[in-house]
Amino acid sequence: MNIFLGHTTACVFWLTATQEQCDAALPTSAAPSPASAHTAKAAQLMAEGTVFANQILHVDTPQQGLRGSAHVVLHSCRSYPNAYRKVCKDVYVASPELTFAQMASMLSFEELVLLGNELCSSYVRDEYSPTGTAERAPLATPASIKRCLESSSAFHGKKTALKALRYLTPLTASPKEVEWATRFVLRNQYGGYGLPAFKSNYHVPIPKSMRHLTDKTHFKIDFCWPAQKVAIEYDSDLHTGSEKIALDTMRRNFLVAKGFKVIGITRIQNNSEREMDRVAAEVKRALKQRSDIRCKEHLLRKGQLAATCRAWAQMDPAKYFKTDKNCD
Repeated sequence: MNIFLGHTTACVFWLTATQEQCDAALPTSAAPSPASAHTAKAAQLMAEGTVFANQILHVDTPQQGLRGSAHVVLHSCRSYPNAYRKVCKDVYVASPELTFAQMASMLSFEELVLLGNELCSSYVRDEYSPTGTAERAPLATPASIKRCLESSSAFHGKKTALKALRYLTPLTASPKEVEWATRFVLRNQYGGYGLPAFKSNYHVPIPKSMRHLTDKTHFKIDFCWPAQKVAIEYDSDLHTGSEKIALDTMRRNFLVAKGFKVIGITRIQNNSEREMDRVAAEVKRALKQRSDIRCKEHLLRKGQLAATCRAWAQMDPAKYFKTDKNCD
């Protein structure tokens, strides 16, 4: 008896799954089948011992009008081939791309952009890490999400999902980078700065003439507009020491010599709305972009977006997505 989990259950899984768990989540051609009342009641028991234990389970089924239980929420959905991953015996979870599509009707537009950015990021939240994150291969790309959305028939939230897709920045490496990638790129009408799309953690090859100075083959730029040669670098104080200071100095000098305009962001600036406004203004000047705010409610929406992004960056996914919504 197979159980197909989606919506917020899948969302929590992908936002917390380790690299090992992701590697073990195998693609499958299996698709949701009709769920009986017995299946719904058994779902919680079947998930015990997995990452879904002690959570409200969101179960996908092609049937309509079924009622769940105190621990199970049933969602009527169409069967999409290759849209689920097998995570353990008889338990399947919606793919990251399908999860993004499903959450379009359950999250605000701004939260959906944040979710998309995190699904396309190179980290996973890790409470045991000094930085709060661990490295993980991206779960999806904007291109793979786009293919999923375009191959799906009409569903509630599809327009929102396609609109959010325009603002995704892949390969961010921390919740803070997801926050600022979202705030930098979202348009003024959503409270963002309206900056052009950029590359996150962009690689610049190190020439052979400098290889004797470091064992690295490339320098990594936090946020970069390669065509305009504009770069944003976070000056973190989490890891200090003479070796790191020397490497940071070498990287910045190299980028400046290559014609890059390098804009540094300190931890203090990172936590100041006024300072980040100045950073965004400096980036716009470097990109020769006019500041053209036409939305009268921009300041209000800017504050709302900042609050949403901060809550997202600091969240515990299992608590943030805890819900007892009725089935669709």
